[in-house]
Amino acid sequence: MDSIKVDLEYCYGIGKLKEKFDLKTSNGCVIYSQNGTMKTSFANTFDDVANGRKPEDRIFPYRETKKEIYKGNISKIYL
Repeated sequence: MDSIKVDLEYCYGIGKLKEKFDLKTSNGCVIYSQNGTMKTSFANTFDDVANGRKPEDRIFPYRETKKEIYKGNISKIYL
């Protein structure tokens, strides 16, 4: 797998995250940021995807979540 591309909106407080993680030179990436800025929300979203659950926004449950995750350039892992 060369990369993972994510396009998330309103998943556990993530307002919008559209990013491509390059995995050509390593098997992982580090996400570093100050406390309270989305790391746990990102992990909860991927945990839901891995376990077949739909990510949600707990504070604003009426908001429609957008969750697109792509493996490489084409293969959709989750929509």
